[in-house]
Parts: sequence; structure tokens; C-alpha cells
Amino acid sequence: MEIELKENMKSFWISALVVLVLISFGAVGRLYTPLPARLFTWEDWSEMRMRQQHERELAQLTLFCDRLANALNEVPDAVKVQVLVQSGTVEVQQGTLPTLNEARGLVLEASVAVRDWSVGKLSREEALVYLDLAVESLHNLDIQP
Repeated sequence: MEIELKENMKSFWISALVVLVLISFGAVGRLYTPLPARLFTWEDWSEMRMRQQHERELAQLTLFCDRLANALNEVPDAVKVQVLVQSGTVEVQQGTLPTLNEARGLVLEASVAVRDWSVGKLSREEALVYLDLAVESLHNLDIQP
């Protein structure tokens, strides 16, 4: 009496793969199913994508404000701040959501103020006022799911 293990093992691995694929579909479905559970409409999908984009752009603006604040906490270095402002301005201007236009403008004004501080045109306190306005506008736009 001889048992064919190769054929049994082949069907075992295929079955295991099918089970893993089904578990993966369940995990992805649970992740993207709106609460309370209902059909996922095109509006739901669009809202989810827009919310993710909003969170990405808001995080980018917040990071730039953090970098500006760090620059204000150091000794004024016009070259270093100019490089920071140029790279940050390019990133900020790539934002596309109209809901963040006002905050984007305030962040750009704050970056100009920090640049002016680094070359001696503004005091540190004046630059901080601009930065505080930008940070406050970002905190007001922070959305909750």
C-alpha cells in the first residue's frame, strides 16, 4: 500500500493559498467598509480619497511650519533659511485642495517672514507672529474622520 504525498501536498498548498487570499480580501474589505456598514458608493470613495489628500497636504504644511520654527530657534543663517524657504515653497505650491488655500497663503507669508528675519529685516517676534497665525490656521483645519 503506497500513498501519493506529492499530489496531496500540492492540493494542500493550493487550498492554503486560497484561504490566505480570502482572508486578505476580508481584511481589505473591513479596512475600506464605511461605518455603519453599507454599500460603498462613488461619493464615499471620492470623499475617502479627498480626505486622504487633505491629510497629506495638511501634514506637509505642518512639517514645513515645524521646519520654519526650528530655523527660528537657531542662530540666523540667511543661506540655510533661504534654501529651506525655497524648497518648502515649491512643496507648498504643489498643493491642489482649495480648502487649504488660505492656510497655504499664511504658511507662505510665514516663510517670507522667517527669511526676512534671517537677513535682519524683521525681528524674531514679528516672524513668530506670522508663524503663529499659520500654525493656528492649520490647527483649525485639522479634520476628524
